[in-house]
Amino acid sequence: MSGRSSTPSPRVRAVQFIQKQGNDLAKHTAAALLGVTDGEHAADAVRAMQCTDGGFSATGCDPSVLAETRRALGVLDDLGIRDGDLLQAVCAHLARLQRDDGRWGCGSEDDEDLFETGMILTHLAKTTSARIDMLEAAADFLSGLWSPDRVQGFEWRPLMAYAGTFSNLSHERSDEILQWCGRELERGFRAGRFDGVQTVRLLSWCDAPQLPGGRLEPAELLKSIFEGQAEDGGWLEPGEASIINRVGHTLAALVGLRRLE
Repeated sequence: MSGRSSTPSPRVRAVQFIQKQGNDLAKHTAAALLGVTDGEHAADAVRAMQCTDGGFSATGCDPSVLAETRRALGVLDDLGIRDGDLLQAVCAHLARLQRDDGRWGCGSEDDEDLFETGMILTHLAKTTSARIDMLEAAADFLSGLWSPDRVQGFEWRPLMAYAGTFSNLSHERSDEILQWCGRELERGFRAGRFDGVQTVRLLSWCDAPQLPGGRLEPAELLKSIFEGQAEDGGWLEPGEASIINRVGHTLAALVGLRRLE
């Protein structure tokens, strides 16, 4: 009798959950993150969502939607795709959409524009296709809105936007901003306001094992991720119970497991 356990690994269980609950893009992305495929099928699924203007929509039909464009960039980031015609087209599209003050969004100074601008910039800064003047203008916009209270009080979306931006793009205020982000990320994790999946998701998009000002050990993050997996193999995003959000959070968990294991 073999001494090996017949229980699938957490990563395999996660992929099984996504194969059951996810769309084609989620399934191909999960397979790439598990190492079953090289990512080309996932890239093709992203390409199917690209509109004629270079942006993205959920169906690939015009007009494109900024939030869907940001999500597509996140998938390409997770897959490690940094160049190619797909990104050249979206960079040209976003250059046309960028407002005079450097932001992307509807033109208000609310958290939505801050979040969209920061997350788009987080992903664009890693590509070879984005113009440096476009990146610097967006960073200056975010810097102009910066104050520590933007990321205090467990404010997850601004924290993602600021940490992702200033980890990936050099700026005169990077050190100051990242010190605050690192402290608030650790504080939120230890208070149970940010789970292990969220925390490692942010660090992966920052392309950093740690943020300045924070001390989070890989072993404790990995433990938190394992403990958060449900019986069906998926993960539940804090405060979000829909299947769509669970699939997204499970993909983020796969990114975290690949990074930490």
